[in-house]
Amino acid sequence: MSSEFASILPNEKPPKTFKSSLGVALSCLGAAVGTGNIWRYPRIVANNTGENGALAFLLIWFLFLFTWSIPLLLVEYGAGRYTKCATILTFKKMVGPKAMWCGAFIGFVNFAIASYYAVICGWCAYYFVYFIANELPSTSKESTAIFMNFAEESAWPVLFQAIVIVFGSICVFAGVRSIEPVMMIMVPALLCLMFASFVYSLTLEYSSIGIKHLFNMDWEVFKNPKTWIEALTQNAWDTGAAQGVLLVYATYLGKEHGVVRYGTVIPTINNFLSFLMAITMFSTIFSVQISMNPSITVNQILDSFASNAPGNTGLTFIWIPLLYSSLSIGRAVTILFFLCLFLAGFSSQISLIEASCHQLVDLKVPRKIAVPIIGVLMFLLGLGSTLNVYFLVNQDFVWGSAIVVSGSLLLFLVYAFGVSKFRREVINGYGDGSDWTLPRLWEWIIYILIPFQIVAIFVWWVISNVMDKDHLWYEITEESLLSALVQWAVVLIILVIFCFLYIRYAEKILPSSYVLPGLGVTLPAVSRMTQSELTAAVDLELEHFDNPLAQDAALPGNT
Repeated sequence: MSSEFASILPNEKPPKTFKSSLGVALSCLGAAVGTGNIWRYPRIVANNTGENGALAFLLIWFLFLFTWSIPLLLVEYGAGRYTKCATILTFKKMVGPKAMWCGAFIGFVNFAIASYYAVICGWCAYYFVYFIANELPSTSKESTAIFMNFAEESAWPVLFQAIVIVFGSICVFAGVRSIEPVMMIMVPALLCLMFASFVYSLTLEYSSIGIKHLFNMDWEVFKNPKTWIEALTQNAWDTGAAQGVLLVYATYLGKEHGVVRYGTVIPTINNFLSFLMAITMFSTIFSVQISMNPSITVNQILDSFASNAPGNTGLTFIWIPLLYSSLSIGRAVTILFFLCLFLAGFSSQISLIEASCHQLVDLKVPRKIAVPIIGVLMFLLGLGSTLNVYFLVNQDFVWGSAIVVSGSLLLFLVYAFGVSKFRREVINGYGDGSDWTLPRLWEWIIYILIPFQIVAIFVWWVISNVMDKDHLWYEITEESLLSALVQWAVVLIILVIFCFLYIRYAEKILPSSYVLPGLGVTLPAVSRMTQSELTAAVDLELEHFDNPLAQDAALPGNT
C-alpha cells in the first residue's frame, strides 16, 4: 500500500453525502444562481450590444461556458469529492503543506465576498417587506429618498444584514443535513418565480421589440476585445467557476455522484436561467420605456439600461420601483422582483457561509463553534459595507476581481497534481463507473485555453484600470488598482504566515503515524483523526473490494 493513501483519506467519519441526486442538483444550482443572474447579466448584455442587436455577445458568452466555466468547475467538483476537504486541506493533500496558503486565499476571497454580499441580501429583504406595506414611488426624487433614508439614515441595513447572516448560519449548522432540505424548498420556489416573471414579461406591450433586438446580429461586436473579456467574466460569475464554493459542496458527493454530469449540466442550466432573465428584463424595460415615451429610440433605451440598470450600487433599488410604477400591477411585480432577488442572493449566501465554515471544520474546529465564529466575523467585516456604500463598492471591486487569482491557483493545483493524472484518477477513476467519461480534450483546455484566458483577463483588467481617468490607479480609492493590490498583498502575507505556523506547530501535537489494525502497515498522520476514525475511513475505502490481494493496488493514490 502506498503511503500516498493517507493524503487523500476523508477527514470526517463517516463522510456525509447528499441524500438524493435532486438534492445535489438543487443545492449546487442554488450556490451558483445569485443576484448577478437576475440583474447583472442583463446589464452586461446591454453594455455589449451593437447598434443592430446583442446576439454576438450571447454567442461569445455561451462559448466561454465550455472554454472556461465547465473545465474549471470539473476541477472543483473532482477535487472536492476526492479529498472530502475545503480548499485549504485540498491543496495540502493534493499539492503539499507548503501550498496551503493557496487554498486559504481562495477561502478568504469567498469569506470577503460573503461579508458584503449579506448587506445586499439584506437590502433585497428590506425592499420586499417595504413595498408590501408601501406604495411605489412616482418620481426619481421619491425613489432616491426611500433608498437614502434606508441605506444611510437608519439602522435597518445593520439589522437586515444580521438577519441574513443569522438565518444563513442556521441553514448550515448541521452541514449537508440542513443545507439540502433548505435548498430543496428555496431553489424550486426561486425557479417558479423566475419563470413566472419570464412569462409575464412576454405578455407586455412592445416586449417583442426588446426580444427582437436581443436576437439580432451585429458582426462589429466580435471585433471589440472588451466584449470578449466581459463575456468571459460574466460567465464565470454566472456559474461560480473558480470561486471554490462548489469545491466545498463537492465534499458531500459520494462515488455514485457523477462529477462530470453535474459539472456540465448544472452550469448549463444556470446559464439558461441567466438567458431567461435577459429576455425578461429586455422585454420589460423596452415595454415600459416605450409606453412612457413612444418617441424614444432603441439606443436611448439601451443607454438608460446600461447606465442606470441594476448593476451599479443602489440603483437597482432606486430604478426598478420607478420603472414598474407605470404598470397597472407594478407594485405586485416589484414585490415579486425583490423576492426573486432575495431568494437568489440568500441561496448563494448560504453556500458562501458553508464554504467558510467548512474550512474550520477541516481544521477540527467543531461545527457548533465554527458556525458562530464565521457568522460573527462575517458580520463584523461586512459592517463597513453596511455603514458606508463606498466601502461596499471597494470590497466588491477588490474581491470580485480576485476571481482571476483564484482561477490561477486552481490551475496550479491541477498542474502540481498532474493534469493527466487528475483526469484519470480524480475524475474518471474515482467514481463508481456510472458517470460520463471526461475526454482528453479537457487536458488541452487546461494546458492552453485556460492560461491564455487568465492572462488576457488580468492584462485587460490592469490596462483598463491604468487607463481609467476617473479612478487613478496609484491612489488608494474605492476602485483603484493599487487598492486591490495592497489588500491582496496584505491578506496573502497574513495567510502565508498562518500556514507556516500551522505546519510548524500544529503538526507537532499530532501523532507522527498511525498503525492500521489488520492491515499491517503504518501511515503518516495527515489530519487530526483518531485511530478509530482513520481505521473507519480505510474500511470505507476497502468495502467495495472482495479480493484482499487486489486491495493495495486498487486504493486511490497508487499509480
